[in-house]
Amino acid sequence: MNWVERFLERLGQPKEAPSYEALAKLCRAHLTTLPFENISKLCYFQQYEQTGWYIPPIETYVANLHDLHVGGTCFTNNSTFCLLLQQLGYQAELVRFDSNHLGVSVQLPTGWYYVDVGVGSPVFAPIAIPAGGEAIYCGTGIRLLPKEDVADALRFQHITHGEVTLEWELSLQKGLTFDDFSEKIKFQNTPGQTFFMNTLRCKLWQPDRGRSIALVNNTLMIRTEDGVEQKSQLPDQQAIEEVIAVEFGLPKLPVREAISVLESLDIDIFAPPKQAE
Repeated sequence: MNWVERFLERLGQPKEAPSYEALAKLCRAHLTTLPFENISKLCYFQQYEQTGWYIPPIETYVANLHDLHVGGTCFTNNSTFCLLLQQLGYQAELVRFDSNHLGVSVQLPTGWYYVDVGVGSPVFAPIAIPAGGEAIYCGTGIRLLPKEDVADALRFQHITHGEVTLEWELSLQKGLTFDDFSEKIKFQNTPGQTFFMNTLRCKLWQPDRGRSIALVNNTLMIRTEDGVEQKSQLPDQQAIEEVIAVEFGLPKLPVREAISVLESLDIDIFAPPKQAE
């Protein structure tokens, strides 16, 4: 079985001819099966001197989907998803942002579409570009809007309970390669520079249970379809591992190893948040 077949097997999806409907099924399966997490990112960072990469080769990534229940953050999840789509016959390309993010655009007979399985938002179906649209579930998500007077860019808004909490610029430049993101990937893996190098993070969409579930350090957050959020503090590493195994359904995810990496960087995920001065 090659890596494409194993990737589809992990997603629980058959191999289908490219279409909007097939693409939407792949997006939804990815977001509801593979976590948006930095646990594997921290482990890959620790192994960098031996491997020479922060994002694994596609064969290693797909093996770890099965063996470690990993997903990744944006650069890992979206770059590997783009490779999968290309192998399935889609015209898929990487998308650049002014912020530290990477997305994917796909050309179908009806036009270009944006997909994103690495932003921690419920982009369950492709969004037409440049027309735009939104993807909201459990009170959170993203919105794409045309950018006034700029033909080759879009506004990419993060939405929480109807309010814009963050805005990026998405470039419609074509022909980008993975190497074009090397500096951003290096920055993303520099301790002390980004959120994902100083925290423990895991998120998964569970529409079959009417909710999304997220872990940030030792805080567990469950949002339901009506936007209600429940928070609880997990007391220790064992409790985190149990939640990841039972509530997330990812018992192989290397939580203990990731916490150890953070500890080596002098980060205590159980420390109370610092109060703003």
